[in-house]
Formats: sequence, structure tokens, C-alpha cells
Amino acid sequence: MFKIKDISSFLAGLIFLWSSLGKIGNVVYFQYLIVEYGLSYLNILAPFLILAEILIGVLLLFNRCTKVVSISAIGLLIVFTIAFTYAWQVNGITDCGCFGAYALIKSSPLLTYLRNAILLVLLGVSISLGKNTKNIPEKAFKGCSALEEITLPKSLVTIENKVFEGCTALEKIIIQENLQQLGGQLFTKC
Repeated sequence: MFKIKDISSFLAGLIFLWSSLGKIGNVVYFQYLIVEYGLSYLNILAPFLILAEILIGVLLLFNRCTKVVSISAIGLLIVFTIAFTYAWQVNGITDCGCFGAYALIKSSPLLTYLRNAILLVLLGVSISLGKNTKNIPEKAFKGCSALEEITLPKSLVTIENKVFEGCTALEKIIIQENLQQLGGQLFTKC
């Protein structure tokens, strides 16, 4: 039986793959788009960004390393969103070009931000803890600055060191009664 977490991971993976496949057919166009964004010094990264999108998409699609991959995808999505905002505000770019040749419709800034918000929700759901999680490893949520609240599962027995390091927006943690071991420096740089 599929869980909502698996479905979210699958959908996010499809979106990342769709985006990367639209760009891989014309890497030169993607490089040109980066120049149009006003970030010409970064156009050499175009092939690597496409490969990162492919890797993230495949791993999410097949539900592999979902927490680490989802966190990486969130980081990449934030970078893309900041780059688009800069291009829109400074250079008047209104179509992000996110899907390259496979864009179904011409994108608008509102549509780009809405799609990115939906992707962030899908990725957030895919990194949620499962019911049978017994251990949260060291630095598992390090730098997750968008994490505001977390409910830990009843099965959780151990939280290792520095798990929430750099989680600057974290305001609420719900801990269940079965927790036996709590690591140190859990909230460093929060």
C-alpha cells in the first residue's frame, strides 16, 4: 500500500525529471537562459544543474534516499527561485524557462511561484518521519531553515547529536513518551 509520503516523492520526482528532460535536449538554450537571467558567469553550470535535476528526479521517483534527496531538492529549488526572482525584478524575465522544450504553457511569475510552493510541499511531505522510525541520526535536519514544526513518531527511541542544528524557523517539537536517549547540542545555531 502506498503512503502519501511515497506519492509525494513520486510526484516531485516526475516534476524534476520533466524539467530536466526539457532542458537536456537543448543545453545551449538553458545556458542562454541563465545569461538572460543576468547570471552569465554561472552559465557554465547549466549541464551540471540539469544532471542534478535528473539525479534528484530519478532518486525521488524510485523512493531512494528520500530525506537527503528531498532536502537537496529543496535547496536547489530555493536557489532556482531566488535566481528567477532576481531575473524577474532586475531583467524583466517573466517566463522561468523551467521546463525548456516541454513547457505546456508559457509560465508567469505567479505560476512559477505557485509551482515552486507545491513542489516545496511535496518535498516536505516526502521527508516526514515514518511511523516506525526508531532513530534520528546526527545532523538529520541540519540547515532545514524552513522547518517550523515537527511531530516525532511514537516509535522513536533515540535522537542523536545536533539533529536540528541551523533550523532557524523551528518553533515547536512534539515528543512522544517512548523517547529514551536525547543527544547533545540539538539546537545549535537555531
